[in-house]
Formats: sequence, structure tokens, C-alpha cells
Amino acid sequence: EVIPYLGTLVGLEVPERWRERVIYLDGEAMGRQIHRSTRLLFERLARARPLIVVLEDLQWLDDSSVGLLEHLFPLARQVPVLFCGLARQDPSAPAARLRTLLKREYADRYTEILLEPLDPAASGEMIKNLLRTSEMPAPFAEIVLRRAEGNPFFMEEIIRTLIHTGAIARDGDDRWLVRAEAGGVSLPGTL
Repeated sequence: EVIPYLGTLVGLEVPERWRERVIYLDGEAMGRQIHRSTRLLFERLARARPLIVVLEDLQWLDDSSVGLLEHLFPLARQVPVLFCGLARQDPSAPAARLRTLLKREYADRYTEILLEPLDPAASGEMIKNLLRTSEMPAPFAEIVLRRAEGNPFFMEEIIRTLIHTGAIARDGDDRWLVRAEAGGVSLPGTL
């Protein structure tokens, strides 16, 4: 009942015996079948045992994915399902529509936890922990702190970039050492 549509959604080869169910559908009809199939699947899973659906990077959702989630949210009133969404705040992203819907229609079931950026002290501590060192030259710490703006994920990615470019490398004692001058380090504008 759901395999042909969910298989098509995730790009799987649909077995021959089900192919006729999908090959003649236009985009709109396929979208309806995907919505219906996804909802049936999640509903049945939640009826078997409580279900947690974790959705990461919601800021990257497109309009059709937002529509699918809008179609799934009413399940929270019918079966034991918990939707946990993780996103950066971006009022212009399609996912902002979800936030508005959840606050308006599901206020009794919606909790939002906003994370503040790490302060400079906590960011410095994180850098030391990532590199397993008690010191990092101030110019490098400044570069990472300024660029990451307290975002832990960005800090990790900046450190990875510095390692990848050879600006930071391991020595013979398996310690991280700065190998380049801070002024000579170039980091991409986006991560």
C-alpha cells in the first residue's frame, strides 16, 4: 500500500509488480500519494509503540517538505508521536511557516527551545577541548571566535578547515600545533 510511493520518494527502484501504481501519476497525484503513504506509515509505527521523529536542519526545507510535515503534524493529536525539529532561526526560510503553524494550531503540544550563542569564554573552552590543548595562540582563537559567532557547529567546521589546510597539525607527540601565521590563514566566507 505504501511501498511504491515511499520507494519513489527516496529514489528506490520500485518492483515491477508495483510500478504501474506510480508511472502514470502526475506530480500532484504523486505528491498526494506520498503524503498519504507517509502518514499511514508513521501512524502505524506510532500505534505499535510510541514514536519519536527527529528532523534536523529544518532551515533547508523546501516548500514540498514543509507541506508534508504540515500533513503529518495532526498525528500528534491521534497517536503517540513526538516530532523534534532542529533548525537555525531564519524568518525567510520555508520552515518558518512550520513554526507559525505550530504556535497557532498546536500551542498545547509545542515547546520551543532557543539556544543562545556560546559566550567567548565557553567558545574558547570548546576550542581547547576540540584540539585537546590547554593553549591556542590568541590570534587563532580570535579568528575562530570572530567567524563562528558562538555557533558550536561552525567552530568545529572552522577547526576542521584549519586542519585540512595545514594551519593546524599534529606533532610527533600527537598534540595539535599551529603551523601557520594567523594573518596568513584564509577561511571561506560560508561553511
